[in-house]
Amino acid sequence: MNEAILKRVNDCKRTFMLSELVDLQRVQCVGAVNDYNFRVTLVSGVEAFGSPDQYKPFLEKYKIGRASCRERV
Repeated sequence: MNEAILKRVNDCKRTFMLSELVDLQRVQCVGAVNDYNFRVTLVSGVEAFGSPDQYKPFLEKYKIGRASCRERV
């Protein structure tokens, strides 16, 4: 992936790059991490997978993204 695009994804509060682009406002379920990966299920039924080293940064950004969504309502 182009570095400029990846930087824009990482800078955006509502997106995170796992095996594919994840819109944090569309997350339905976050599975537990194991030795190999973790799974994120979106409301559309799409499953994205991340490596164990992405789990903590994903959850931190997910919490921040969810909080900013609530502030707008």
